[in-house]
Amino acid sequence: MIKYERLAKHTLILKPITKRGLHKKRDRTSLFRLLLLTQALPADGSMIWDEGTGDVSSQLVALPLSKRPAILMEQVSSLSYNGVPYVLKSIPWAKLVDCPNIATTDGLKKPSGFSDKEALELMKRAYGIIVETAEIYEININIEVHGYFTTNPDLLDEMLNFVKSDRLGLNLDTGNSFIAGQDPVEFCRRFIDKVKHVHIKDVSKDLADAMRGKDTGIGISHSAIGDGVNADNIRKIIAMLRDHGYSGTLSMECEGTGGPLIEKSLRWLRKTLSELGIEEEK
Repeated sequence: MIKYERLAKHTLILKPITKRGLHKKRDRTSLFRLLLLTQALPADGSMIWDEGTGDVSSQLVALPLSKRPAILMEQVSSLSYNGVPYVLKSIPWAKLVDCPNIATTDGLKKPSGFSDKEALELMKRAYGIIVETAEIYEININIEVHGYFTTNPDLLDEMLNFVKSDRLGLNLDTGNSFIAGQDPVEFCRRFIDKVKHVHIKDVSKDLADAMRGKDTGIGISHSAIGDGVNADNIRKIIAMLRDHGYSGTLSMECEGTGGPLIEKSLRWLRKTLSELGIEEEK
C-alpha cells in the first residue's frame, strides 16, 4: 500500500503547538502535508501548523548542510555548522508528533572556498552527529535530491554511505533529478534500496527547455502532475517502487493556490495508482 499526500505550502502558517493541536494530529483524514521549516523555528518552540486540519506530515524539512560554516577547517570538530543545530532540534519534535522522516539537503550551489572533498568531509561529520541522535529517537534522516552534491549520483552515493545506519536514507525527488539533467528513472533504480520518502513533481516543457541541466532543483512546480514532460518517468518510478515493496509516502509537489493544479494532479495520481494495481491508503 502506498500513501500519497497533497502539498499546498501556501495553506500552512506559523503557530505554537498547543494541547489542542497535539490532539488534532491524531486525525489522519486530511491530505495536507505539514512542513516544519526548521530554519524558521523560533526559540519558543513554534512550528508550521495547518490551521485548517491540524494534520502532521510524514516528513519534516530541515536546513541545508553544505553551507560554509563560520569556522576554520581545523575547528570542524566543534560542529558549529549553520544547519546542524536546527536539524538536531527537529528530531525530538518529529518524535513528539509521530513524524518518521526528516529531510535534509545540501543547498542548491557548491559552497565557495571548499573543494568537493572538503565539503563532503564537513557533511560527513555533520551527518554522523545527526544520525547518532536520530537513532536514539528512532527517526529517519533523509537526504533530498535538491542541490549540487545530491543531484550528482556519484556524490550522492558517497553521502548515503556517510554512516552505516538504516536511519540515513533518501528523499527521492522526481522533478529535481529531472531538472538537474539526470534520468529520474535511472536515479531511482540506483538508489531504490535507500528510498524512504518520495516527492512527485512534474516539469513543464517551457521550464525544461529553459533550465534542464542548468539548475539543481525547483521548490514547487507550476505544472500539474501528468501534464508535464516528466509524467512518463513518474509512472515508471511508481511502478519500480511498487515492485520493490515501497510502502511509504508519495508527496505531491505542485503549486497549490486555488486548488486546480492540485486537484488535477490528485486525479492523475489516483488513476495511475489504480492502473498500476496499487492500493490507496485513505
